[in-house]
Amino acid sequence: MTVPITPELIERIRFYANNGMTKSQANRIYGIPRHAIRVAVERYDVKFTTGYTTGAERAFRNQTDKEYEDKELIYKSTVQRNRYDQYKEILKTAKTAAERKEITYGFVLHEFELTQAAKNKRTPLPGFNSKFSSQPRIADLLRAEH
Repeated sequence: MTVPITPELIERIRFYANNGMTKSQANRIYGIPRHAIRVAVERYDVKFTTGYTTGAERAFRNQTDKEYEDKELIYKSTVQRNRYDQYKEILKTAKTAAERKEITYGFVLHEFELTQAAKNKRTPLPGFNSKFSSQPRIADLLRAEH
């Protein structure tokens, strides 16, 4: 049995959509039939949120433009020692051992990929057009600290 789609129902659906609800929340919480939601989306151009956020949205949700620009510059230096110094600064912000391991893993993987690109064993990383100095000694620097 279908519920008649009235202007009042469409306004309720539009209200829920404008307040950040997903389609399933409007259906579950307020009992709006799914077919009514589908009709509202198709015919009346009602936009619901998806309920998902991308990694970039989560990472930069509360940052200013300057902080966002600084985030993009991490590990972009062409000198290996500068990248290592940036890594050490980021490592200081880690609160748990798991975070330190994850930051270290990311840095070592990034250095490995730069080394592979320098040896022409892979294509350069996107956004890295200039020549990067990357020697295997970064692993020695990391081992010396642990």
